[in-house]
Amino acid sequence: MSQPRLSTGSQPAQGHALTPSSTPPSAALSPEQASAFLGGRPTPKTLANWRSRGIGPAYVKYGDGLVAYLVEDLEAFRRSRRVATGGAQ
Repeated sequence: MSQPRLSTGSQPAQGHALTPSSTPPSAALSPEQASAFLGGRPTPKTLANWRSRGIGPAYVKYGDGLVAYLVEDLEAFRRSRRVATGGAQ
């Protein structure tokens, strides 16, 4: 199995925003890209902190220390944080 190709920069190539509709579900994102995908919060540093504490979105860690987040895991994390309101009665 080959490793996913991750961008080393914090911005997507050529200024394209990372959004659920433009990113394939099986895409692997760097921590910087994962942060951008989630709207800039949590920051890459917060993601690293969460990884060390065993919380936050699921991630993939490769033998060489490379960390990647699958888009489907980021979307599941986002859904798990959803708060439903009662709405107007």
